[in-house]
Amino acid sequence: MAGRSGKGWDDCLPRSGTPSRRRGGSLPGGQADHLGRNTPASAGRTRAGHGGISAMLLDELMGWACAATGTPGMTISLRIRYQSLVPLETALLARAHVTGTDNRKIFVKGSIATETSASTTLVEADGVFNAPDPEAARSLFPALKNAR
Repeated sequence: MAGRSGKGWDDCLPRSGTPSRRRGGSLPGGQADHLGRNTPASAGRTRAGHGGISAMLLDELMGWACAATGTPGMTISLRIRYQSLVPLETALLARAHVTGTDNRKIFVKGSIATETSASTTLVEADGVFNAPDPEAARSLFPALKNAR
């Protein structure tokens, strides 16, 4: 949008390398999380966080949860449910975890809450990811050297 600059989420997405709960990243057992905040650049018309930013973050983080199992995945479907407005300039905790698999399909859940009220979900997501065959995975995700 004209007149806006900067990232929507500070330190927007999990980084590769050593995982850190404070900076975001993959955790053991098919989990990933990220601590960040919506900046004014991500505001929607309601002056709260834009839903598209929340969807993008959850999609990316849910992919990181797949990678945490050693099997990277690409999004097949993503269902987002907005429970409440996502505040600006507030510490937010985004979480994702793998809930199951069926052949090459990986099922993942994700959520966004404020850090101070982590049990109150603002946005939740369910996704289905496709695990590419191992050769394709190594080509698409070179950082994952041992992709299954």
